[in-house]
Amino acid sequence: MKKIFNFLLALCLIFSVFVNASNVGAIENTQDQSCSTNLPYTLESSDSVFENGSLGQTFVPTQNRLNTLVLNLLINAADDESVLTVSITDFNEETILASKSINITASLDGDQMLYIDFYDYNWQQYDVPLTPGDTYKIKLTSTTGGGNVRWSFRADPNCVAGGLSIVGGVMNLDKDFGFTTMGYTYVAPVVPPADTPAPAVAPTTTPTTPTADANTPDTTTAEPAAQTTDATTGDIAEDNVELVSAQLISSDDKMPSLLFWSILTGGIILLAATITFLQIKFKIFNKIFKSKKVKFAKK
Repeated sequence: MKKIFNFLLALCLIFSVFVNASNVGAIENTQDQSCSTNLPYTLESSDSVFENGSLGQTFVPTQNRLNTLVLNLLINAADDESVLTVSITDFNEETILASKSINITASLDGDQMLYIDFYDYNWQQYDVPLTPGDTYKIKLTSTTGGGNVRWSFRADPNCVAGGLSIVGGVMNLDKDFGFTTMGYTYVAPVVPPADTPAPAVAPTTTPTTPTADANTPDTTTAEPAAQTTDATTGDIAEDNVELVSAQLISSDDKMPSLLFWSILTGGIILLAATITFLQIKFKIFNKIFKSKKVKFAKK
């Protein structure tokens, strides 16, 4: 009994994972913009974040979503612990699209390719939306600690197309900082247009011919709509009927997978609980039966 219960419980967990996985689309990150700097990073090929107030690097994305940023940093955490703030803004820094703070500790000492994940796995709510072709800025600031975080650069004006470095608010066209942006291109689902119903034909009314009897009131009779002989009108009406029928059939054929797997998972949990309950009752009954059997034997 215990083995059966464990098997059903494991099966329930597998189905739960399957349901969650089926409702969260897998997103494949790919590299977009990048400037690679050579290891090892040195003082001569890097700039201090704290000593310059801030460092920045512009880039022009080709993807419309950013969720991972890689920075090539030289960190000397033995000097002093600090907090590094990394922000993604528009070119004029009027809008902060995303920002994260990282505690610089001894574990990050040395040459680092620091990965900063802007993606939260709960409904993708922290992906950074970008417009391909627009210019954005990566900005680094350090509000505490000393100059222990340095950003490696490459003295190549074409290290990244359309990008430039910014040191203490001053733009530099002769070098780029080491970084890589990773993301994907989000395509919104296409919602099919609603079917346009055929125009309704209003009924026509014609007055009846008055009779000679003055006491007979005037009446009007509603005649059915005249059937049009226009083949085009008839085709439109038939097409609309077919479209509506097809839409109803297709909607009936689509099984709500989430509801199905939820009911199935709940059924398995209920079955496992029932088996456990019966197992406990059986053990209690067995103990009572054995105790009575012993008493009877003593008598």
